[in-house]
Amino acid sequence: MASRLPCSQIPPRLRSSAIFCALTSYPKTRRPFKATISATPAELERYDAEILRQPNELDRLTLERRTLAWYADGCRSVFSPIRRLPVEILAVIFGMCELRERHEYSEVWSQRPEVQQLAEEEVDRVSLRHLRQLAQVSSFWNCVIMETAKLWSTIIVDTSVWSECAVSVDTLLSMLDSSLNRGGDHALTIQVGVVNSHHRPVCELLSRHASRWRDVYFWSDIEASEYLAAAKGNLGRLEKLHIASGWEDVDAFKDAPLLADLSFYGHLYRVPNIPWSQIRKLTYWANGLFDASNCLEFLSLAPNLVDAVFTVDLQMVLSDHRWKARSSNVRSISFEMIIHDPLVVGQMLDSLTFPRAESFAFTPCLGAPPPLWPSQQFVTLTHRSQFSMHLTRLEIHALLTDEELLYCLAPLLKLEELVISDGALSDIVITDTLLQGLVCDNTASGCTSMIPRLRLLSLNSFLGFTDEVYLDLVVSRVRSIHSGGVDQFKPTCSTFETHLWWPLVRNREVSLEIATLWPRSLTYNLPAAHTDTLPPELIHAIVAEIHDTTSLKMCSLVAGIFLESCQRILFRSLMIAKDGDHVESLVLWSRLQQSPHLGLYFESLVCTLPSLNAPHAELNALCAVLDRLTNIRQCVLVGDAIQADRCQWHSLPSQLSAAILKFIQRPQLSQLHIFSIASLPGDVLAMCLAARTLSLVEVSVDTMTAADAVAPFSAAVENLSISCCPGAGGIVDILRSPQYSSNVAKIRNLWVEDRVGSKLIWTLAENLQHIRIDTDTDTGSLADFVSIPPQLSCLRSFEVALSFHERDDPSFVPILTSLAEAASATLQEICVTYAPMYGLQFNPSLVPQTMAGVEIAIVGCVGSPRIRWRLDPLRNPETFFDTFSASLVEGMPRLHKEGRLIVEKYSFDDESLFSWVERFAR
Repeated sequence: MASRLPCSQIPPRLRSSAIFCALTSYPKTRRPFKATISATPAELERYDAEILRQPNELDRLTLERRTLAWYADGCRSVFSPIRRLPVEILAVIFGMCELRERHEYSEVWSQRPEVQQLAEEEVDRVSLRHLRQLAQVSSFWNCVIMETAKLWSTIIVDTSVWSECAVSVDTLLSMLDSSLNRGGDHALTIQVGVVNSHHRPVCELLSRHASRWRDVYFWSDIEASEYLAAAKGNLGRLEKLHIASGWEDVDAFKDAPLLADLSFYGHLYRVPNIPWSQIRKLTYWANGLFDASNCLEFLSLAPNLVDAVFTVDLQMVLSDHRWKARSSNVRSISFEMIIHDPLVVGQMLDSLTFPRAESFAFTPCLGAPPPLWPSQQFVTLTHRSQFSMHLTRLEIHALLTDEELLYCLAPLLKLEELVISDGALSDIVITDTLLQGLVCDNTASGCTSMIPRLRLLSLNSFLGFTDEVYLDLVVSRVRSIHSGGVDQFKPTCSTFETHLWWPLVRNREVSLEIATLWPRSLTYNLPAAHTDTLPPELIHAIVAEIHDTTSLKMCSLVAGIFLESCQRILFRSLMIAKDGDHVESLVLWSRLQQSPHLGLYFESLVCTLPSLNAPHAELNALCAVLDRLTNIRQCVLVGDAIQADRCQWHSLPSQLSAAILKFIQRPQLSQLHIFSIASLPGDVLAMCLAARTLSLVEVSVDTMTAADAVAPFSAAVENLSISCCPGAGGIVDILRSPQYSSNVAKIRNLWVEDRVGSKLIWTLAENLQHIRIDTDTDTGSLADFVSIPPQLSCLRSFEVALSFHERDDPSFVPILTSLAEAASATLQEICVTYAPMYGLQFNPSLVPQTMAGVEIAIVGCVGSPRIRWRLDPLRNPETFFDTFSASLVEGMPRLHKEGRLIVEKYSFDDESLFSWVERFAR
């Protein structure tokens, strides 16, 4: 390290330094240096000021960044997937947010929460606040919600809290009126409780919409009924009615032709005036305050009853009561017990006969303890009503033993669905004894068991059984036991389904021993409740938004409800050919035999016919496949591509030609495209005309005279295409023959080549709406089809497809002039489609003169058609397109000014058959 310099030596050293000598010896050097030193304080102040300013600048930038981030985050939803959903799906989603809670007004009053809270909820219900909140998300959602009447079709009103609401009664009535009006003419679901001075305006307002009532829930006093007089005679759409006693003098519901579902609560002697002969479903609530012993009188009042549910409280009925014997033809009967005497329940069953019952249920009412099961009385009822002949469903949730239940099940030979619930933890009925009694006993002589037709077993259990027994039951119902040392499985019934439900506190896994006996691990841990099924229309709409194959396959595995919709898209199109990229007929036939339902999913088919020396197995498989594909809408038949010449129809094996003829005559087939088939017989051509769209490419027909032509019995062809056909003249001659005149008259859209186009256009001129003519590039002239009929009264569009070097053909302008005159005011568009241009050098000097002639022809016609120029430049497309467009604008200034000049690019490779019809039909 260098030694320190003493202070006494600093001045001498400084004087001897080169910088000091330079500054003292040369004035020119000293002055700028001095100026720099002098300016240093000012520069330092400038730096200090800049440093002080930077925090403010950073704060500004931070604020701007935060604002931009907030704006971007708020606008990100513009590109969210939900904005791409169809309006129908959005409406279904919004509908899932509606108020679905049904208020039991008779119980709400005694079990209310804070009155203020209930008042706030009432305002939300009347105004349908949830919909108005959703409508504020965006203008699009607002439009969907406000214009979807179904969303405003559920009305829930409880006037008992209106006086406690924060808004006035007039405001509530105004909101109710607004919600009703937004529902338009959509059917209404109404749940109303009116119990005070506000009932009159509410009832009168609802009565004005009585013609829309479909499902009505009224819980109100007798005074409110007098204000429903306006509803009388206007209940043509009422299907379901829930009403209480005290309306016996009201006849507003007497004339309701569709009313079939009635729910009633109250005294039997105060039953309202109802068209009882129409009632198919009845739900009745009775408690100890009413004469419950007479509740079964409804079975006599409604002679056509199909489904009946009685919630019965027999606490006030004495054991010495004499029950009146009744017989009813109901198909489904259910008793929900509240408080009862077992002896009284047995007496009640002894008085009943149900000779046509298919379903019987005996359960406790919600919140009530399980009732005692009257075993002997039920067996007596079984024999008296002959349940062994027609009862297919039984549900029991009661207190009984496993032996009693087996005793009751023994005579029920037609039972298919059995629902059992353990009554209490101390009284378990679902035991090993019960399950062993239900095991299917498979012996060499056949399958014998209790309830031989059982296909659904639903158990609500405390798990008082062992896994082995339950598994034995399931296996025995699905498969038979092997015999002779060889597994010979055969189903004992077409399907078997089992459900197992239990309290969450009693979850347990299946034993390890049982897991080894089953091909997959079983765990008794099912959901606590059933999941709601989505409407099929919603499922199809959701799946339709999936466009890639991989996602569709994954979606099909998510849940069974998506499987069919995914398969319908995955198997919509089919290509049959003997190469590596397509499906061979033998492989396809094997798959269709394994999964026959797939045959209905295919809608589009491309089929390459097999070679003449194809094996018989391949031909038989193809014929069988064609017979199985009964839902094909679009079909492309291609002759054997391996043959040097086109496939000859007469050379096809007879079984194959017969299968094809049967296939093309199906009414579902709307599009038929035939490629590379020669010598097509006239009668086969007649059958092809049954398709709505027919394309013939490289097709020829047998030589025949007009007298030999066989007219089809029924022809629906509207779109016809004939191109690249060496025998097109023969096809046209047959179609122009008198025998076919009435059948080809339906043709609206025609695509032909110039060699034969004029003849067919003249024949079909009266009804043609769209015409496309392809020029013959070998002739290099448009003169072959310059002849245009004098009248094309229905023509809406005309398209000519030509090569670019023909754009200045002398006959081009006269053709357009003839078209404009023949079509008159119906013509909407003239289209010129140029074939793909390879390496063409554009010469703009030739175009404006031709274009000026075209403009004169179009402007001079009666109508106001537009002209569309379609280009497919393959070299320098941007430059070529811009230059050509500029030339058109120069040559057609008037059409350009009026907005009737269109120039567009297209891709020849992306053009499909009859895409021109779809384009003009938009």
